[in-house]
Amino acid sequence: MATTYYVAWWNLENVFDEENSPRRTEKVARVIQNDIAGWTPQLRDRKIAQLASVIVHMNDDAGPDLLGVCEVENQFVLELLAGAVRERLPGRQYAIVHADTSDARGIDVAFLYDPTLLRVPNDQVFFHVVMRRNATREIVQVNFRTQRNRTWTVFGNHWPSRSGGASESSGYRHIAGETLAFFHQRALEEQGADPFQGASELVVRGWWGCLVSSTVSVGSARGGRDGLVSGGAGAA
Repeated sequence: MATTYYVAWWNLENVFDEENSPRRTEKVARVIQNDIAGWTPQLRDRKIAQLASVIVHMNDDAGPDLLGVCEVENQFVLELLAGAVRERLPGRQYAIVHADTSDARGIDVAFLYDPTLLRVPNDQVFFHVVMRRNATREIVQVNFRTQRNRTWTVFGNHWPSRSGGASESSGYRHIAGETLAFFHQRALEEQGADPFQGASELVVRGWWGCLVSSTVSVGSARGGRDGLVSGGAGAA
């Protein structure tokens, strides 16, 4: 019998640590100093509480089984978010996969997932570099294992924005798309493309540098496969 998972993606829009955080490099601090001026721990925690109050209502108030996020600064902020969700959903557990990327502004891609439903083998998290002159977010690939011991390959994306003009910056998104396509095909080749032979499910989620959040998913629940219920939220 197929198992269905509720999956969502959310661009959290600049969830920064506090202004004088010791967890920030000097280089990132210089880049974002105007963005975080006056950003106190109290303001940070209030934003996290507001985000958590929305997350808990996903999946008919049960919370998502897997939530991909982007524009979060570090592991510490993610732990605060996961803790705020757990406080509101005491029956839920959430673990974190965090990609500490080379983005110039220090904003990262991450996944919050329920470890009672999904697990992450130690060697099954990969960061795929998107080659461009300016540092940008890597594409994060996680090969989750489901309750039925199937591989569920999930790609988290946060592509370059339209800053500087849509046409002027489109080449950067083309590069990100080519990078994703390469590793998507590689996952199919390595893990198999036949869904009836225990092959992997592929799910691609992310923010594509456009005006809204978008999702591309590959997979269904037919044939007893592990399925996907796709949820989501707009920008906070």
